[in-house]
Amino acid sequence: MKPYLLLLALWAPISWSNPAAYLNVNQERAPYIWKLADGTLLKKGLSDKQGNVPLTEKEGETLYALEMMYGEFKLHIPNKCWSVQNNQEFGSCITISPREDTESQKLQQKQLEQTNKEESTARKASTSWVTKTLNAEQQLHTLEQAFIKHKELIPSFGDLSKTTFSCKKLTLPQPSAQALQAFEEASNLPSGSEQTIAYAKAAKLGSWRAAARLASIALENEIWEDAKPSIAWLLHHKIPAGHNKLADLLATAGGYDGEQLSTEDQFTVITLRLRAAQQGDPVAQINMARYFKKQGQLDLAQSFQDCAKQQNPDLK
Repeated sequence: MKPYLLLLALWAPISWSNPAAYLNVNQERAPYIWKLADGTLLKKGLSDKQGNVPLTEKEGETLYALEMMYGEFKLHIPNKCWSVQNNQEFGSCITISPREDTESQKLQQKQLEQTNKEESTARKASTSWVTKTLNAEQQLHTLEQAFIKHKELIPSFGDLSKTTFSCKKLTLPQPSAQALQAFEEASNLPSGSEQTIAYAKAAKLGSWRAAARLASIALENEIWEDAKPSIAWLLHHKIPAGHNKLADLLATAGGYDGEQLSTEDQFTVITLRLRAAQQGDPVAQINMARYFKKQGQLDLAQSFQDCAKQQNPDLK
C-alpha cells in the first residue's frame, strides 16, 4: 500500500510556550520538505519513528505544502488552528488536499512524454520511407519469398565443415553523393531518436548501409516489426546485407526471452549469413569468421576476417 497522509494531525508540545503540530505520514524516517504553497522552504528532514512530521508556522501564512518522495500535499491552515489545544481540534481545523505530483515528478513526466513523442516519431520515420518502394503487403511477400527460396537452397550448403571461401567484395552501384553524405552525418550522431531519423533520411536517398543500420537498431530494441521493412527493401534491391539481416531477424526473434533456436533454424541463420558473406557483405563475413573460429576452423575464419577488413577495417 502506498504511504499516505493521515488526516489526523497530532499535537505535541515542544515547550510550554511554543506547541508544534505534527502530521503522521505513516512511514518511518521518510524524507520530507515543509514549505509554503509558493515553494518557500520552511523545514526539511526525516519523519520520526512514529512517522510524524513536525509542522512549522509562518506568521500570517495559511497555505502550506508538505512534499514527500511519493507526492505533494497542499494544506490550508487558518491562523486560528495554531492556537487550538488538542489534536482533534487541530485535525478538524485544517484542510489537506489530495496528493499532487511534485515539481520534480512533473518535470520527469514532461521529459518522459517528450521522449515517447520523439521515439514515436523516430519509429514512424524508420519504416515509412520504405513505402515509396514497397507497400506493407509487398514487404511481407518479399520476406516470405526470401525465406522460401533460401529453404530450397539449404541442401546445397551441405556439410559446413567442408566450406571453402574465396574473398569476394561488394559490387553494388555507388549511392548518390547526397545519400553518402546523409549516411556519414547520421553515423556521427549519438544513438537515439535523432540518429534513427537521420538514418531514415539517408536510406530514403538510397543508402543501403543506412537501411541495414535501421534494421539493426530495431532488432537491438527488440522491435522486430520495425526491422522488417528495411530488410524487405534490402532484399528487394538484391543487397547481400538483406540476407544477413534476415538471419539477424530470425536469430533475435527465435532467441527472445532465453528461448533456444531449433537446430533447423540455427542452420538457416548460419546459411543465410554464409550466403550474404559469399556475395560480399563484410558484416556477414565477419560473422562467419566468428562462427568458424568457434568451430575450430581457424584458417577459414581468418579468410573471412581478412576479406571483411579489406572492405571495412573497423569491423571486429
